[in-house]
Amino acid sequence: MMKKPLIGLALAALLSGCATTSKPAAPVAKAEPLTPLVTDWAAPADYDGMRKQLGWSDQYIARCEQGNPVKAMDEAMMAKQWQQAATLGQNWLPQCPVDMRVQFFTAIALDKLGQGAQSKAHFAWTKGLLDSVMASGNGKTPATALETISVAEEYNTLYLMQLQPKDQALVSGPIMCDRLTATSEDGEQVTLYFNPKAHFARLMKMISEGEK
Repeated sequence: MMKKPLIGLALAALLSGCATTSKPAAPVAKAEPLTPLVTDWAAPADYDGMRKQLGWSDQYIARCEQGNPVKAMDEAMMAKQWQQAATLGQNWLPQCPVDMRVQFFTAIALDKLGQGAQSKAHFAWTKGLLDSVMASGNGKTPATALETISVAEEYNTLYLMQLQPKDQALVSGPIMCDRLTATSEDGEQVTLYFNPKAHFARLMKMISEGEK
């Protein structure tokens, strides 16, 4: 049996105490700052709507893939450099609020810094985004695949479910989706299907524009 998602465990503790592209993306030189999409993390949020709005936007790659700080944040947290990790997350999340792993790392770093209210808000965003993905299907078959806005969101979902990815395969039809095999901390093997529709749409657009 799969364990309770990691975000559930972290939230409980906190609240009780208070796919490959056809070609690489071109680098962006001296890009103008992107307009913040969220400024008040404690305000009520439409997680489904935000994921759809941003996931299908032409700005998705610029907002959520280029310059993604998750690796740098992970390294900072491993070194217990909580302020650095929090700053990376807080500087980047306004342009891409739908990255649940960056939200989660930011929440943890802020909690370590004693900023409970801000940490709680980012934990709520993490849970809201994860719940949005989990409500889209059960992941047991291609027809009931979990719908994501990117391949990264597939792996972020596994991460928060405490599942270690082992293998990924593209299912070409009749419903195109990703089949991911992962293992739990108890060694149980789990297979989940994800349908990154927005990601597939971006690939098709890139291919179409490349053929012009």
